[in-house]
Amino acid sequence: MTAPEPSPYPWARVSAWWATRRRLARMATALDAMPEPTRTVFVMRLFDGLPCARIAGKLDLAPREVEAHIAAAIMLLANAARGQADTG
Repeated sequence: MTAPEPSPYPWARVSAWWATRRRLARMATALDAMPEPTRTVFVMRLFDGLPCARIAGKLDLAPREVEAHIAAAIMLLANAARGQADTG
């Protein structure tokens, strides 16, 4: 697989950069708005690198609940990245 050729139009790169910034801003807003304990579980897993079993023990949750919270967080962030509202 080869890298795409750079666009001859400088504004295309700037436009892509702004689109990425908007997408990241939506994702940050979604992370801040996540319900608890979904946000805490996701942060502990992604940013602290804790395994699901350890998160479950710390938060007094079943390991399957931790997995469900992680899946919910990923869906919320994916929807935010696409600019879609939370579909609950």
